[in-house]
Amino acid sequence: MDGMDGMPPGRRGEPAPVPAGAQWFTGRKHTLPATTTMYVRAGEKTAAWGLEYHQYAPDGAGEGGYYTHERRYAGKSYTHTLNNGVFGPCPTEDGGAYRDGRKHESVDAPLYGMEFTLPKGEAEYRLTTTVSRSKPARLSTRISSSCTFTSARPEDITALLVSVVRCTPTLNLDGTSKAKISKSVPVTLQGAAAKNRKNLRYLNFYVSYDSGGTWKKAALKKDRLTVRNPARGRGVSFEVNLRDEKANALSRTITNAYRTR
Repeated sequence: MDGMDGMPPGRRGEPAPVPAGAQWFTGRKHTLPATTTMYVRAGEKTAAWGLEYHQYAPDGAGEGGYYTHERRYAGKSYTHTLNNGVFGPCPTEDGGAYRDGRKHESVDAPLYGMEFTLPKGEAEYRLTTTVSRSKPARLSTRISSSCTFTSARPEDITALLVSVVRCTPTLNLDGTSKAKISKSVPVTLQGAAAKNRKNLRYLNFYVSYDSGGTWKKAALKKDRLTVRNPARGRGVSFEVNLRDEKANALSRTITNAYRTR
């Protein structure tokens, strides 16, 4: 299913299945939003497949693209929803690293591509990243994140004890939800928090209906938030803060995660 990032009408999307190792793809453009059915050869002995997707403006100019992880399909039906909220937490971002409270290094590049040379000795590190998504995008218009952890300089590549929290509400393909209703929002923990959830000191959620101007605490029950959608045309923003017993922490804000209609 192809969403349209809450954008005005007139956009076209082009999804295509791409076998592992291929340098090309063949897709069919269609007006967004849309639902498309595609078929690939399934089975463990066949190639793994990824999905490549491109969006085009009314004048034909490219506006963005996505590529899913490759996987082998087992002869069943699968649903992938692309280009719809909630976006985050891995867009192209400005990123920086702080060591014991002082800025260590910063880059204007995707956070997942950052490389830093660390001094010897254990220290508290904080990775910060912010992205603002300009028009015509109307969902997740600003994403900010800060991850805190303690580390010494390793001898080899080492996975960091950082966490990710995702809010995944069911939305219409235009990135909206019905106004003035109670909305159940599933929450998923990934990374360190998911592996050691019993060690969390706190996990707090907040919701805003004025693009982050004011916040109200939201209760988490059975990995779901209950949100009261605002009036038509308004945005719903999320903030999450967590910390575990080893002082690993996460603070993340997604402004206008979805909108109402």
